[in-house]
Amino acid sequence: MQNDIYIRRVTGRFGCPEKTSLELYKFISEKLEEFQSHTEWGEIDYIVIPPKTKLNQDDFFAFMAFKNRIVHLEVVKEFKEI
Repeated sequence: MQNDIYIRRVTGRFGCPEKTSLELYKFISEKLEEFQSHTEWGEIDYIVIPPKTKLNQDDFFAFMAFKNRIVHLEVVKEFKEI
């Protein structure tokens, strides 16, 4: 998933990657409404949370992409300030 936005330390409280991915999508969509520049970013293409790794971990990581990949650096900058 080259050039995707990498999100780490995603909560594991929902138990499965599918449910977690849906909740993360909702959360990010709500946060995008708060940013003035979100309309310029366009739509989210996907959010993928791979199954747990072999490591003993309590959280997930995710990959996210907008349909317009050019905005990824700007999006990351905005979210780092949260």
